[in-house]
Amino acid sequence: MTGRPRRDLSKQMEQAAARPSSSSVLPPRPAGPAPRAKPVRLSVDLAPTAYRELQEFCTAAAVALERPRVAGVDVLRSLLAELAEDEDLAERVQCRLAAT
Repeated sequence: MTGRPRRDLSKQMEQAAARPSSSSVLPPRPAGPAPRAKPVRLSVDLAPTAYRELQEFCTAAAVALERPRVAGVDVLRSLLAELAEDEDLAERVQCRLAAT
């Protein structure tokens, strides 16, 4: 027998149970806020000339696509998608914003 005191088995089991196991540890949460599940409503005030140009584009697009109509909101959504994908377009928009 050595000079070390013998540890109690029940105490060892309690300590092991108190430690979190690797399978019970939750994965880290992603940084930043959780993505929204619902669409976000956005209202835009357009100058009469800008609104007329949007309507003219919608009419021309409806004819070109052989549809009864193209909604202005669909044009704006398409523009936002293009803006997200096209770096040249994004740069031109930034230049236009800087000039205003």
